[in-house]
Amino acid sequence: MAKTFKPRLNTRIDEFHGALAGALNNWQVIEGNCFMLFWHLSLYEKLKLPSILFTHIRSFEQRLSLIDKLLVASFKEKTWPREEWKPLLTRLKVAGAQRDRLVHYSFHHDKLDPYIARIEPPFWDFNRRHGPKAPSKGSGDHYMRTEQLNKVAHGFVALSLDLERFGNKLEPLCESIQKAHAQSVLKLSDLPASPDQTQGSK
Repeated sequence: MAKTFKPRLNTRIDEFHGALAGALNNWQVIEGNCFMLFWHLSLYEKLKLPSILFTHIRSFEQRLSLIDKLLVASFKEKTWPREEWKPLLTRLKVAGAQRDRLVHYSFHHDKLDPYIARIEPPFWDFNRRHGPKAPSKGSGDHYMRTEQLNKVAHGFVALSLDLERFGNKLEPLCESIQKAHAQSVLKLSDLPASPDQTQGSK
């Protein structure tokens, strides 16, 4: 009778994969919060068009830049939205760099203990491993083990909560701007169909 193979259960590997999945899942919440900010600032009521515009921009850095420009342009006369947004923007840039490491680093086993896993810059990416912006090996950013991944995941949660609070405060202001624009914009039916129509009415 053939023996049934039972894979070895290694809690340390399982914890590593759980920490990595948790960090990536928490990142999705941050991206959702960023979209909500963009939606409020775009002044569109319906979801479809803001979603098309936002997802058309592939780079997270470019999405942040767009949100930043919209917010600054929308609240030139109000200081608190810009003041509260500035530290959030700084934290989002740091979080974006952490997200890049999560998705671009490669999986490795620890040389001293094969049952301890980590992610690190892939061997073929010279700039990430040895370039001027490469993290030092002792910084905790070069090798990301379970502890570092859990720390990143918790940081993502805290940032997403702060973004949600900021968005909730911003939403009423954006709605008031939207209503003001709706009252001041001419309807298409109020405009002449052509220059000839304008001349004929004189």
